[in-house]
Order: sequence, then C-alpha cells, then structure tokens
Amino acid sequence: MKYWTTLLFCVLSFNASAQIHINRCQFDETHRDYFYSPKYMQDMELEQQAFLDFLIQKKTNESYIIPVVVHIVKNPQDTVMFISDEDVYRQIEILNERFNLLNEDTLQVPDLFKPDIGNPQIEFCLATVDPQGFLTSGITRSSTDVVTFSSISDNIKHSNQGGVDAWDTDAYLNIWVGNISSGVLGYAHLPNANVEDDEHGLVIGYSYFAETSHPQYGNGKTAVHELGHYLNLKHPWGFGNCDQSNDYVLDTPISEDSYSGVPIHPQESCGSVDMFMNYMDYVDDTAMVMFSAEQADRMQFALNFYREGLLESNGCGIPILYANPIIAHNSANGLSDASIDLNLISGIEPFSVTWSHGPTTQQIDNLEPGSYSVTISDDAGQTLSLNFEIGYLGQLIDSDNFESYTIDSLLEVQSDTWLSFCADSFSANLENIAAPEGSQYLEINAADGTNTFARYYDDIQQNAFNLSFQLYVPEARAAHYAIYHNSNCLEPQLAYSVQFNVDGAGALFVANEMHNFNFPQSQWFEVRQLVDLDRDLVELFIAGQKIMDWPFEWTNIDTDGSPDLAALVFNSQIDTFGLVHYFVDDYKLSLTANSEVSTTSLLDIPTFKVYPNPAKDMIYINAVISEPANVTLINSIGQVIGQYECDGLSVLPINMVHFDDGFYIVRLSTSSGTHVQQFVLTR
Repeated sequence: MKYWTTLLFCVLSFNASAQIHINRCQFDETHRDYFYSPKYMQDMELEQQAFLDFLIQKKTNESYIIPVVVHIVKNPQDTVMFISDEDVYRQIEILNERFNLLNEDTLQVPDLFKPDIGNPQIEFCLATVDPQGFLTSGITRSSTDVVTFSSISDNIKHSNQGGVDAWDTDAYLNIWVGNISSGVLGYAHLPNANVEDDEHGLVIGYSYFAETSHPQYGNGKTAVHELGHYLNLKHPWGFGNCDQSNDYVLDTPISEDSYSGVPIHPQESCGSVDMFMNYMDYVDDTAMVMFSAEQADRMQFALNFYREGLLESNGCGIPILYANPIIAHNSANGLSDASIDLNLISGIEPFSVTWSHGPTTQQIDNLEPGSYSVTISDDAGQTLSLNFEIGYLGQLIDSDNFESYTIDSLLEVQSDTWLSFCADSFSANLENIAAPEGSQYLEINAADGTNTFARYYDDIQQNAFNLSFQLYVPEARAAHYAIYHNSNCLEPQLAYSVQFNVDGAGALFVANEMHNFNFPQSQWFEVRQLVDLDRDLVELFIAGQKIMDWPFEWTNIDTDGSPDLAALVFNSQIDTFGLVHYFVDDYKLSLTANSEVSTTSLLDIPTFKVYPNPAKDMIYINAVISEPANVTLINSIGQVIGQYECDGLSVLPINMVHFDDGFYIVRLSTSSGTHVQQFVLTR
C-alpha cells in the first residue's frame, strides 16, 4: 500500500522561547490537499478498522525487537562532523529508553496527562547479522564527495548519488547520518509512503544524532520523533485549526497548532489543554518526554500491519560461522615454511579450533606438504570443517617434452596421458627437427585428420598453477588450444580458448568477448598462464608479454563457470581448418604462488534480491533485469545443487524443503555480468 509520504523539513532555530512559533516540518502544507481528499478518508477507514481488529487480538505486555543499521556518511573535507561508535550506542540507548518508558524525565509530564503515558515496548538493537548472514557491528562508515545531502532528492540513500544503499528495508531499520541541507533536522517516511522500498528509514543530521552540544536539539530526540513517523504516527495537531481528524489518536488532545521551544504548562487550544510535551510535537528536546498509550498501540499495530518483516528478521540473531582462509604454499622443495591462517570473519566468539595435527590456534606455520583439516566451533554451537592441501612452490606437477615416444608414430597409440577429447581418436605425430628442449616435439597438422586431444587434471579445485608450453606456428599457418572447467563429454564446459591466426594475430576468447594480441611466427615462443584457483584468477602471457587477467569463473560460453581446472585441449577448432599446423614442446604444470594482481570486477546487478534471509522452506529471487539470466544454487562446500532460469519479469521461487540447514550461495549470471548473494537456511 502506497498512499502518502512524510518528509520532515525541520527548520533550525536557536531561540528556545515558547512564544516564537517554529515550523520544524513542512509536511502539513505540502500534503494538505491530499489529506483532505476522499481517497485519504477511505484509506484511513480501512486502516482504522484494521487497527481496531488489532486491539482485540493484541497480547498484553508483548514486546518487539527491531534490528538497526546505522550508515554514517561523511565528506573527508568536513572537519566538524564526527560520529563515534559510542555516539551510535548512546543513540540506540536513547531510543530504548524512550520506547520502553525508561526515561526519568517523565516526571515532567503534568498530572493531567500521567494516566495517558504509553509504553510502546519496542526494543532497538544494533544488527549483529548483515543481509548475507555474516557478523556485523551494525555500523557502516562511508566516504563521499557530496558536501551536503538534500532531503528533497533523498540522495544520502543511494550510492550512485554519493550516499549509501539501504540494507534490506524489510529486515532492518536503516538510519542514515550525514550533513543534511541547512534547516533540516531529519526526516522519515510513513510505512505506506509512495516511495521506493529502499528509501524507508530515518535520516538524521549529524548535529542532532545522539547527544550533542546543540542548545535545542542535542538530546537525541530527533530520531525518536522520526521513528514515530516511521511507525505511522502523525502530528497531534493534524492540519491545525482544531481539525477533528488530526492524528486519529484519541488520547492526544486536539490542538490548534504545533508548539516550539519550552512551553509552560498549561497551554490551551480548541477547548482543551494541549499535550505539547509529546514526542510528536515540535518542542525542544528537553521538553518532549512522552508517547500516549494509544500512540504506543498504533506503533505496535504498524509493526504488525506494515512492517512485519522487521519482526521476522534475523538481523539481531546469530551470524553464520565463516572463515576465509589464507594459505601460503611452501617456497621450495625440501623446505617446511607453509602456513594456514583461518581468518575467521563471522561467528560468535569465543572460537574453538581443533586441527587434525594437534594445535588449537587459528594459524599454523612451518608446514610440510600434505593434507590438513580443521574443525572450528563458536560459542553458539555452530561448527565448520575445512580441508587444505599444501604443496611446494615450483614443484613440477605434470610435464611432457615428448622424448619418450616413437618418432613418426601416432601419439594416440603410445600415450596414457595424452588422450582423445570427446572423440574416438586423434592424429598427432612426433617430430625431431630443431626441438627447443630435448630432440622431439609434437606436430599437430590438420591434414593428418582429427586433432582434438587433452591433458586431464581431474577437476583440480585448489592452489595456483603455472601451465605453460612452447609453441611454434609457421607463417601462413594457425593454431588453437582451450582450457576446460568440465571435461565431461556429455556437457563439456569451456573456460576460455586461445587462437593463433595465419597472419601473426592472435585472439583470446572468454566470457563471450574477444581480446586481440600479436605473436611471433616461424619461431618457438612460450605460452604461459597462471591459473590461480584460490583467487579465481587467470593471467595469460604470450611470448613473455601479459595479454590479460580475468576471473577464472568467466567462461567462453555463458559467464557461469566454476573454479575447477579440468583439462588442457589442443585442437583444430579454427575457421581455416586446412591451415592448422603447429608444434608443441616442453609442456609443464607447476605449483606457484598466488597472484597479487587484482581481477577485473564483476558487474553488479543492484536489484538482485534473495529473501527471506534466513529462510525456512522457500526462498524467492527478485531481479529486475532486461535479459534472461541463469541462476545457480551452491551449497557451503561449493557444490552446485540447483540451476534455474530467470527472465526478470517475475519472482523466481525455489523450494528448499529437501536441503539441510546451513549457508548457501545464489549466483545470478547474464551476458553482462555476474552477481552473488548468500543466505542461511534454518528451521
């Protein structure tokens, strides 16, 4: 339901006099016509009936918990704005005091209104779990080029406008703190406001957040006032002039207008004494000290009727136990200097670490090559098991210089390691004229017949490797090879391929893109690629020159690959088939250090959402995209457990009832990019 919007354009005043009327909000003037329209009255009749039904079913002393994330957005040139973590903690305390009737200043409430004091029984907690299920402090800090944010454009809520994107507004109360346009304390939207979902939340000017030295608004009550609007409260005076519909709250007396400063009780209008000390009035922070009982009921109603996602959120729950291990391989044969750092980034401390080799620390050093396993437990009883394989840097894993084969005989009948790739046979020969290493090399000639053969790697998933060979391509001849993620001939998955054309120009094919390079003809040169499985990275070098680096999961077909290294395939897949003729020697696969080169960034699809998170039996995927997408569901150990198609026109439901509780990944891929989100399945 989207009916109306509240924007509080709060005008600053440094005059605390009760006699000077200060409009802190322009909402009444901006939306007067709509609020007096027949549609508004119809909408309010429906809401009022739902509210009465809620009161009948309402449980006594029921309390509510709302997870909060505070986004602090600061321009580095701003030397005045400073919001510490302690300020954030204090603002949350202020909210909890005011929304649980723990504030001592209720002593200021006149005897006339003490029977009307309400207790919303709403608790606010800084989020402990982020939208992906990981541990969080509930505070984000971002730098911006924007000097002053506008309450009109709402740009503080959008990263593409210098602000910060909201966390899921169905699951978190988002509070943005920054330098807001002059004259604005803060603003919020009513729950059924006609705004985008990601714009719900509070915006507070930094001078009025938590406790500050501001003479009128330094007690942190701007957030209390805005939260009232966020939870569907209106101003007690309505549109003034003793408007009978005012705020639809029976125990807030009808008043003619707002109050400002620090009025002296009693103040009268419309034939009754006014409750100017209400949090929804415009008085100074020191003067606003209460919600009424029906206001408390209406905020609880709003949580159940409009913002029920907050009550189902795991934002203040238990984060998943997650580690991002850092592995250092041994530097040379014979040394024992490898290490594993578990790098625990999520879970509930303290952690218990048990290695199969005995130690109980998060990092172990001086490791020899071999297999290692560890079990990690956290204070919430969650466990995580990891396995590692350590090898020597530079260790030769696989090689062939073709010295062991008979000259002028087909390789097919001689080799147990070079095998046909998805064909019955292949026709490569051995030659021994001017080999770069030893006396023999492999000749691949299209004129001899089918030449599609492979070196298989059994789907390697860890470590980083240099995969290299020497290549000779005569003038006016061509060559081609490919790397596969999956070498199953029923459905092989091509990662990338490299083509050497007859004119000395080459081409790399990856992710439906072609990247050109040059290579020397009629001479031996090295082709080398670093395939870094731990960092999901490939770096390609031709004749000593780096051609490109890219994520290994990018594929030549659909940019939806996996990190497995399955096979190197030499073949004749080139348009000028009859001109394919090249020579290969000195093939090597060796363990190497992980690259420090950053990969090309994956393209974000910002409207890709997975909900609910955590989930029970169903998840739903919503992606506003203009092209078909592939959706892959992956479990915590990297296994693909489901694949789906999404057209972007409707929400994709996935039934998780047959899967175990735990951590899962959803990967959505289109021709223009890939985006990943995580969720937790718990029952």
